[in-house]
Formats: sequence, C-alpha cells, structure tokens
Amino acid sequence: RRLVSGLRTVLDYAEQKQMTIGFEPEPGMFVDTLEGYRRLKAELPHPRLKLTLDVGHLQCQGELPLGGQIEAWGSELANVH
Repeated sequence: RRLVSGLRTVLDYAEQKQMTIGFEPEPGMFVDTLEGYRRLKAELPHPRLKLTLDVGHLQCQGELPLGGQIEAWGSELANVH
C-alpha cells in the first residue's frame, strides 16, 4: 500500500509534466520480477506507469528467454538495458 500510494503521487506529477515513469523490478526488492510488476500495474493502472526491463535482472531471476520477455512486454516498455 505504501508503494502504491507513493507511486501514485509520483505518477500524478508525471502526468502534469507529460512524463513516463519506467519502473524497474529489482532482484531482492519488494517488486523483483515481472509478475510483481504485473501485480503492481493491476493495482495501479496509471497510463504513465511503464516498465524498465533490465535483461541482467531477467537472467538472475530466471525469467527466460530474454527475447521472449522483451517481445511479450513490448507495449509496456519504457526502457531496456
């Protein structure tokens, strides 16, 4: 709830500034996988919230194949690194 509340504030500001927020799932953090991001996005379906996809994190988390994940999440991507 705390993450959603804080992120909602950031996203409302991003909307005012016409900016996209690329959220990056991070191993070891509260949202660490693509499934975690999917749950976050379901709870906070804001149009300014997009995904930053780190292929190294996908590898660490076993979310493979990399190309398949990039393709599957294509419409949601803000950044890939």
